[in-house]
Amino acid sequence: MPPAPVVALRNSKNAAVEYRQAPNGASTNIPSIEKTKIDIQYHGGIDMLKNKHARCTLVLLLMAPFMTAQAQHSHTHGLAVLTIALENEHLEIEFESPSANLVGFEHKAHTQKEKESVKKTKQILEQGDSLFSFGSALCIQQHSSIDTSSLISEEYEEHEHHNAANKNHSEIVAHYQLNCKKPQHLKQLAVELFKKFPGIEKINVMWITESNQGSTTLTPSSPIIPLK
Repeated sequence: MPPAPVVALRNSKNAAVEYRQAPNGASTNIPSIEKTKIDIQYHGGIDMLKNKHARCTLVLLLMAPFMTAQAQHSHTHGLAVLTIALENEHLEIEFESPSANLVGFEHKAHTQKEKESVKKTKQILEQGDSLFSFGSALCIQQHSSIDTSSLISEEYEEHEHHNAANKNHSEIVAHYQLNCKKPQHLKQLAVELFKKFPGIEKINVMWITESNQGSTTLTPSSPIIPLK
């Protein structure tokens, strides 16, 4: 059995903070936000607890090994992965998909048309407010980051041969930070990604809040995530 994944961070006093998570991927082993806070305190990371977005990000990091293992186990066109963490008014969302679902190819963008397709896709993904519907929770995007480096990279020519074995399998990853003015009203989350990207056929979701956690699978005919 491979060693358990480790999330290693440092607080403002440069004290190491680590969290080990069992690699079996069972949804019942998703660390709760309260468990995560206690574990960080125990290891000396109290300062980190003052930043709620940092805590939500940490929870996503702890969940990531499960979702990444799932995605890598079967790089399936049409399938994407979504992870969600909510604490008080702070909401974090991470979306990962094979590039083929979003731009129609997975190799490095060569032609101007391919590069424009990647650029347009990135612009769409940057607008998280239009990809997710939060109802009356009034969630406003504070920050987004979109990783398309597997498709466009200035170092491509130098590393073309080194990456030859992996050039046909690439992913796009999007990360969002949002602030919800009425988080108590966030009882479900509607996903608009199917409408924006018809290449997505199914999305595996894992989510966690202060009081609950779960997983589900979305389809174009069933794009709602129940959070309560």
